[in-house]
Amino acid sequence: LVNYPFLYEAYMATAYDNCPLSMYNSGVTITADGGLPTFGCQHVGTPQAVTMTATDASGNAASCALTVTVTDDMYSCSPTVASCVSATTINTDPGSCHGTLAENALDDGSTGVSISFMQQNTYPYSGTHTITTEVHGLGGMDRCDTSVTVIDNEPPVISCYDFTYDISGNNYFYPSSLAWASDNCWVSGTPTDAVSFQGGEPSFGCADVGTFQSVTMEVTDDSGNAATCVSAVTVTDSSYTCSPTVASCVSALTYNTDPGMCYKDLAYNVEDFDNGSSGDHIYKYLYNTMPNVGTSSVTLEVSGSAGMDQCTTDVTIVDNEPPTISCVSDFTYYVGYSAPLATWDIITTYNDNCWDGLTPSLQAADISYACSDVDNTYTVTGVVTDSSGNTATCDVPVTVLDTTGCCAVIGTVPVPRSEVNPPGASPTGPPPTGPSPTGPTGSTTEGNGDPHFTTWTNEHFEFHGQCDLVMMSDPSFADDIGLDIHLRTKLVRFWRYIKTAAIRIGNDILEIEGWSDANPARYWINYEYQGELNEIGGFPVTTTPRGGKERKYTIDLGSKYPGQFILVKVFKEFVSVKVMNGSEEAFGKTVGIVGDFKTGKTLARDGVTVIDHFAELGNEWQVLPSDNKLFH
Repeated sequence: LVNYPFLYEAYMATAYDNCPLSMYNSGVTITADGGLPTFGCQHVGTPQAVTMTATDASGNAASCALTVTVTDDMYSCSPTVASCVSATTINTDPGSCHGTLAENALDDGSTGVSISFMQQNTYPYSGTHTITTEVHGLGGMDRCDTSVTVIDNEPPVISCYDFTYDISGNNYFYPSSLAWASDNCWVSGTPTDAVSFQGGEPSFGCADVGTFQSVTMEVTDDSGNAATCVSAVTVTDSSYTCSPTVASCVSALTYNTDPGMCYKDLAYNVEDFDNGSSGDHIYKYLYNTMPNVGTSSVTLEVSGSAGMDQCTTDVTIVDNEPPTISCVSDFTYYVGYSAPLATWDIITTYNDNCWDGLTPSLQAADISYACSDVDNTYTVTGVVTDSSGNTATCDVPVTVLDTTGCCAVIGTVPVPRSEVNPPGASPTGPPPTGPSPTGPTGSTTEGNGDPHFTTWTNEHFEFHGQCDLVMMSDPSFADDIGLDIHLRTKLVRFWRYIKTAAIRIGNDILEIEGWSDANPARYWINYEYQGELNEIGGFPVTTTPRGGKERKYTIDLGSKYPGQFILVKVFKEFVSVKVMNGSEEAFGKTVGIVGDFKTGKTLARDGVTVIDHFAELGNEWQVLPSDNKLFH
């Protein structure tokens, strides 16, 4: 049908005739009975009978039969026709993102002779693709297309790690920290990047510290396949955020001093201070573990795993321990010889666990006795009081005697001072070795060595008693800061001299004592031996050595009272006190043994009675307990 698609009589039969028309023309006509047949694809493979007739010029005919075999060498009657399914779905191969297609997987009845199939893509990737199938056969080649969807139905692979979560924040809590993932078919990024917390990122609190928490991790691929795993998360607190070190103290504590001590050792009382301090592995320590008497702040330091914290407690240390005291067994007081009883006459030793502020004193009806007390015995109580008010006492019997005849002198008729010791007269008894007093003129007064006294009107007298005397006193001095000058006399055989002088101006007290050698200087400023001496009561003090046995102290009152001084001289054991150029403004209200400034009268303490007898005057102006205490 392809190579020889036409019939010719000459191909089908040959004829000979006895009477050819010519050498080259037999004159015979060959025809097919019924005409030349035609054949189609329906005749292929089926033999066809054809009768051929030859007719010569004379009309003679002869016939023969033949069989025509119809073939289709080019298969024009059986062409190759491709027929594919329009669409199909396949799954990815295990562990792969591709699906596999067989050669005829997409065929939908393709026809042809000896046909075969060839896909354009037999290993398609996940997704939808148009795949062309070529159908090859003896009848040629044909193509058809199919929409092929490759479905990834294989879930990812996820593997979880155990993880330690630090609630203090010292960690990297990401999904990738808890799980690793892989997948057969991943489009973008990496599977691990897609790992997430199922239900959202978990949160942990202090209640979870020390526990294991199950955290489910999940991963979903691009095809919606999902897989999960569970991570065991241990919750820790490396910085102890949940257990911070917190110091908590009681607000106040009170203790008594340790026996014999002025403090309380609190080294073993740490727990007394704690009021519920908290933290991990805490250790407690006290600062200021030996507070003294009084109220002070004690710090409790609490150290723990989370650091250190402090708190304070007001600690009051109470001294409830009394002092100790020892006194003489008895004491004899000599009228006219003894000064008023001093604490050291009665009290021999005293001590206390808290020495500061320890004050000795005497309790008695009187500590200065007169002739009326002679041959009587009185009880004097020595008292020592510490700064906390604890006291200790001892009783001493004091017997009053007169062995010097002082009472006989005092008991005589008063003699005017001018007759007893007129101006310029020498004292009775051996005079001291030292400077002689110089009689001042005008507004100058003095208590000197032997002891000689000079009134404001330059009248001289002596008093030979061993006692403490008020030379002068004025509480209104220098705008009411006050002035006191006391003199202490000492008995040597049958005569006396001024041994010590004490001067108070304002809140300062200067005490100067005579000594066998004037160097070093023996003085006390505010009861401190050889303390820093620059001023007293705001008035400057200068000290001038005057040879190895002599020293001068000058108190310059010029800032308030121009040109006026208080001069204290020391020669060996002898002390003199002189007011230089005193004015009524400064000393007009003073009272004492040196008399009244305006009149020169030697007045009693009542300010009215005039005392002309030196012994009575001396006794009148002995320092009383009611007077300011100056001597140390």
